[in-house]
Amino acid sequence: MANDTEVILNALQKERDALHEQIMQVDRIIKRVKSLEYSSDNSNHHTAQVKENKANKAIETPINIFPKSTDIKIQVLRTFDILRIASKLRDVQDEYTKVSGNKYNIRDSMRTLHASGFLKCIKIRGNNRNFLWAKSEWIENGQLADKHKPDGYDLLYKPDNLVYE
Repeated sequence: MANDTEVILNALQKERDALHEQIMQVDRIIKRVKSLEYSSDNSNHHTAQVKENKANKAIETPINIFPKSTDIKIQVLRTFDILRIASKLRDVQDEYTKVSGNKYNIRDSMRTLHASGFLKCIKIRGNNRNFLWAKSEWIENGQLADKHKPDGYDLLYKPDNLVYE
């Protein structure tokens, strides 16, 4: 009977230790989130206030907030936020690989986001293939917003010849 009690107590202690570690991890995450001070632009570098022990003053340190453990679709949308311009699939793939460290092919994820309305294809009228991808919110009044146009966009493409799907 003493053996059974010891086994039960050991199992409960292990469970308690695991739960304590989870609580400590959540506390660390909460502390990190509370310390973030978001800048007004939507760049991938946010600033965090870090207190210096000796000087007792705050210095700003850029922190790259890319959700490496979330759904691939969220990561693709975040990649567009980092790029901030309509881009070719290859450019989005390259940026995704760079920021995530993962060489996963995002083509199908982009198609799924397109089907659900989060991304738009930009095509030349009469051409079946798209040449650029953009977030749906970047399309205003049937046109790509100026701040999301790549260099030379207006010189190369006339608004009447483009289709946003």
